[in-house]
Amino acid sequence: MPLIFGFLAGVAVGAVAALLYAPKSGQEFRTDINFDQNMQEVSSRVEKAVAEMQTFVEAQVKQIQTKSGEAGGDVAEAAEEAVEGAQDVAAQAKGAAEEAAS
Repeated sequence: MPLIFGFLAGVAVGAVAALLYAPKSGQEFRTDINFDQNMQEVSSRVEKAVAEMQTFVEAQVKQIQTKSGEAGGDVAEAAEEAVEGAQDVAAQAKGAAEEAAS
């Protein structure tokens, strides 16, 4: 029986020590956890946006290659369209990342 009381006393002293020496409050710790989850969501959205941008740019490159056989002037126009499209996708990725971070 004294062994059980000693064990319970040790648990109580350990719990009090843990509460006194905890580096962060429960609210701060939960905020950190939520921040990590938000960053994972942002990372996922950015990854998806980058994949979309890659697909778009690949399609534009194929289109440029096709048009380059037709005329030299069309190549510059197609390249401009590809750059504008890539910029639009990048802006969408940035917006998604900012939205998820807030």
